[in-house]
Amino acid sequence: MLQVWIITFVKYARQNLIKRFVMKLTRTNIAVNPLFVSEVTLLINKIMKTYYIYRFYSDENRNKRLITTFNTLKEAQEYCQREDTHKKGVWFDGYSDKKQ
Repeated sequence: MLQVWIITFVKYARQNLIKRFVMKLTRTNIAVNPLFVSEVTLLINKIMKTYYIYRFYSDENRNKRLITTFNTLKEAQEYCQREDTHKKGVWFDGYSDKKQ
């Protein structure tokens, strides 16, 4: 039963509807601990963070450009470590968790 509620929570958190989720829980017999909601919200935000891959150029006159996005830090790191994501002395691909 708890697994179903967590899946529901993830669905609502992704849509920024945590308040609705809490209201739905309080209408059931499940006691809602605000600390639990807060901790799970932080965890979901960390897990569901978007990582942006940018191409950075050694030529200062060229602006970086967005290449792609990933949903996990591991995916972003693995992508940036590939051989085809850099050209020595010319450009390299790097990640950020902020859209620039």
